[in-house]
Amino acid sequence: MNTQIDTAVELQSPVRQTSVDAVLEELRQMHVNTEWDVQLRRHLDRLLQVKADGELSARPALFAHGRETRGILVTHAPGGCKTTLVSHMLRTHPAFTNRQHYVEATVPSPAKLGALLRTILSNSGYNIVTQKDEPLSLTEQLKRRFGAQQTGVLWIDEAQDLKSVGKDSMLRTIKSFMQAPFPVVVILSGTPDLLKIIESDEQLDRRFSKLKLPMLDPYDYADRILPIIGSYASAAGLELEIADDLPQRLIHGSRNLFGRCIENIIGAIEMALRSGDTSLTDFHFADYYELQEGCSPESNVYLNEYWADIRFGVHDEEGAAPRKAHRWR
Repeated sequence: MNTQIDTAVELQSPVRQTSVDAVLEELRQMHVNTEWDVQLRRHLDRLLQVKADGELSARPALFAHGRETRGILVTHAPGGCKTTLVSHMLRTHPAFTNRQHYVEATVPSPAKLGALLRTILSNSGYNIVTQKDEPLSLTEQLKRRFGAQQTGVLWIDEAQDLKSVGKDSMLRTIKSFMQAPFPVVVILSGTPDLLKIIESDEQLDRRFSKLKLPMLDPYDYADRILPIIGSYASAAGLELEIADDLPQRLIHGSRNLFGRCIENIIGAIEMALRSGDTSLTDFHFADYYELQEGCSPESNVYLNEYWADIRFGVHDEEGAAPRKAHRWR
């Protein structure tokens, strides 16, 4: 997949807060626009009705002679940025002019269907939620509320955890939300296990389009990650002084996950700011990596010459130092 990573507009202006914590919070609120944002919008826009003036409506497009809607499945490993991706799209979508146009919920822990439905009801603004109602009754209440509020989209995050409540109950409930009366577009985000669950039901599987976010290759994505590092450093008021191979090391150390790359960039900036330094360097990335991983210098992707051979989760005290088979250049 040809993925282009561009820096968000918000990253162009330096953060002006004097407090380190305030700067870090500003950085965490920033969003990096990527090709995946464009792809996700494409998935959703085709599932919304078009108004007479040609603009998209918050109302879902209807299929099967007006009896049902369609959904979107967004999957990736933990730390892959899927939650941030969906959240940003819903918050900024021009069709959702009213906060009631979409409802979001994260599967609670422990995962119980009734608890999830109560969470969705509560997040929709419904304050009278009892613990006695059964899932079927809660689902019916939700559908009526969706109709009254003109809710067009329901987003359930960490949806793979619902497998513990029973696959049949989970799939039945999802189908119900997508069927008349008052059907909504259902967006499910989660790990690749979620894809297997949905694919096990042929009827439900055909109703979902799929967006499978990619793992980042250190070489293919290094040139795209580098300007993002620079933009975050600039937003924090720091100069950038890093080695040419730091983007590759960052991607590898972030387990090839875009979301973790962003977290580690912000973490390295935190190390620089708390040290009172004026430039972001390799040392700050190494310092944050050691803090997070609890690893020895030999297992630190920013310090080991043979960083590409480092296997994660295995530290020196466990008797398994990285192999020195080859060096990535």
